[in-house]
Amino acid sequence: MKLFTADGIPNPRIVDVAMYEKNLKLERVIVDFLEGENRESEFLEKNPAGQIPVLELDDGTIISEVTAIIEYFEEVCPDPFLVGATAKERAEARMWARRVDLAVMEPMSMAFKYGIGKNYFEKRITVYPEAAESMKNKAQDGLVWLDNVLAGKQFLCGDRMTYGDIMLYCYTDYFKKTGQKVESGLVHLTHVLDSIAERPSVQKTV
Repeated sequence: MKLFTADGIPNPRIVDVAMYEKNLKLERVIVDFLEGENRESEFLEKNPAGQIPVLELDDGTIISEVTAIIEYFEEVCPDPFLVGATAKERAEARMWARRVDLAVMEPMSMAFKYGIGKNYFEKRITVYPEAAESMKNKAQDGLVWLDNVLAGKQFLCGDRMTYGDIMLYCYTDYFKKTGQKVESGLVHLTHVLDSIAERPSVQKTV
């Protein structure tokens, strides 16, 4: 299998961390997204959406989208579980991953693309600069909400780390460099993020 990926941005890093957690040995092919390599015809044949990461199976099957790739990893290499061992655990993990996506990841990304990243992204997508600040505020509201629900918990799903925790860490770690930091008063959220940051799988992606 080949993993078409990039260093330094959240979505590829999420998949990299999941790969290292499961000790999967994949060929990593670095795509130069800053130079627009992911928008060239050769890459678009693999993923018409032009997004990274992309997993190419040995039979040529292409899987894109972070969640789909992680779900595939889970099927072929269940141990350790990043989704869950039972229907109940899997549903819980997917619920929290979706909540993290809607409450934090999506607004953080939009705030960046519409704000300080506007000059780069306006060549590729329609941007709404007037919405940048409101998206930034929405992401902060999401972080405050997560801090409250994480009180007394080690991870989003209690005492087990799931892919939602990885997603949350990779996004907050990246966007803190763009002015969207986790405020120091969010102690429960900070505790979870700090514990994830210490994992060997995460350290390999620094």
